[in-house]
Amino acid sequence: MVWSEHSEVQRGLVDRRTFLRFSAVAGVLLGASVSACGVETASDGLGKRLVLRQLGEMANLDPAFAVGQPDYEVMVSVYEGLVAYRPGTMDSAPAIAEELEINDDRTRIRFRVRPGVQFHAGYGEVTAEDVKFSFERIAGVGGHNLDSPYARDWAPLERVRVSGRYTGEIRLKEPFAPLFRTTLPLFSGYLLSKRATTERKDRYATNPIGTGPYEFVEWKPRQHALLRRFEDYSGANSAYAPPVVWDEIEIRGISNDNSAAIGLTTGELDYGAIAPIDAPRLRGDDGFAVDRHAAFDYTFIGMNQKHEKLRDKRVRQAIRAAIDVDSIIAAGFEGAYDRATAIIPPTMGVGHWKDAPLRQPDPEKARELMAQAGATDTTFTLTAATDQEASEVVLQVVQANLRDAGITSQISMQEPGAFYTLGGKTQADREIFYAGFNGLPDPFYSTVWFTCDQIGKWNFQNYCDKTFDRMNDRAARTFDEDERDRLYVTMQQRWDDACNTVWVTWLTMTYAGNDVVAPSIGNDGRMLPWDFRKQA
Repeated sequence: MVWSEHSEVQRGLVDRRTFLRFSAVAGVLLGASVSACGVETASDGLGKRLVLRQLGEMANLDPAFAVGQPDYEVMVSVYEGLVAYRPGTMDSAPAIAEELEINDDRTRIRFRVRPGVQFHAGYGEVTAEDVKFSFERIAGVGGHNLDSPYARDWAPLERVRVSGRYTGEIRLKEPFAPLFRTTLPLFSGYLLSKRATTERKDRYATNPIGTGPYEFVEWKPRQHALLRRFEDYSGANSAYAPPVVWDEIEIRGISNDNSAAIGLTTGELDYGAIAPIDAPRLRGDDGFAVDRHAAFDYTFIGMNQKHEKLRDKRVRQAIRAAIDVDSIIAAGFEGAYDRATAIIPPTMGVGHWKDAPLRQPDPEKARELMAQAGATDTTFTLTAATDQEASEVVLQVVQANLRDAGITSQISMQEPGAFYTLGGKTQADREIFYAGFNGLPDPFYSTVWFTCDQIGKWNFQNYCDKTFDRMNDRAARTFDEDERDRLYVTMQQRWDDACNTVWVTWLTMTYAGNDVVAPSIGNDGRMLPWDFRKQA
């Protein structure tokens, strides 16, 4: 068995030492590590069902069409990929892969899946055909025309060649560094049952089949998603976690923070995300623990630079000069989040622009810039989705900031279904908006949404810079971290010069729960329900 020796691959994928612990006979990992979250105890005051709160309801559990954090936090217990991140770290470990071999130019990845890994609901064992189906399907190659929004995670995939029941080769047109940091270890690398996906068709999104330690039992809208321990689980995660401890995991999508806090204090919930404003009170209650975990997510105020009111760069500069980000964070988030100065946070490990400007509000400069632009229509619409945390408060602060600079505005709160509808008149007419996007542990996943081909999709600013796009592609093809750093910093500098974005926060997730619960949180700040334990 062979694994790449390249140091830049070892961090964020799998290190050679991990794979050398495979048993040549049994095909299982030896010396499985103990979870950082503790171990199960015999007497702990908790039952066999874990009840968790999410920030919203799950919507689609097909990895090719997942919508956001609620979907990810359900999927991570249901699915597995060839490899996975060790909980809470940037280091990876083998999951369904028994062997992997990467060639020197990183365009060929040979794999062997572990024999006998079973899909849920009697759909049989994982084979190389399922690997081929899963990857080519989401990538939109090999006859698949899925048009997944995550196809870019597999952008250079040429095809997956099957050489045996358990063996095959992933063939890329060119090297692709994000493959090893985001695609393979996370949801775009999850393995699906070809038969189950084909049979269930449109029903699959809320009736998924995976190989994970928990199988999906039911979804009751506005109530819960229910997961049950998979009795025939293969133990593929034994490289990085002991056996699971819960018979069932109930995940409730609760959008109202006050309701969630009440549920925690009354014992209806065991653990979950809370609003930062609730942290001091819950931290002071006996029997509760409060945790904070950095995420790769970011929030921003964007300007649609194609809109007739915002085409003049000086108008965008004026709006940026007027906005007081520190006041937004204080009013909307109790100062609980770190102020963002660009898109990539320092926790990413690559691509952070450490010298990005930390701007302070300058209403007089804003007035001067508006005068220079000769702007006559200075009334803007400020838009946000109702489900975005503190979005109305954020817009109220922005409105006051603009007023101080002589710029008038009106607030329009939209339902998520309207705000996140891609393309069309709603998006084209948007002027100034507040939004937040999820991040993953590679800069590519942050920057790719703001390329030219994302206009009419997720590039709400309508920002198009061909040099930015070329650099983004080049950064994805190189494994030299110094070069990737340089490229991503330069890209952020070019973007900053376009003056279409005011960065607000790099998010930190705040959680609270019964202090008997030992939570497990991934490197992206999201819950890993399957790996929750009971305090020793």
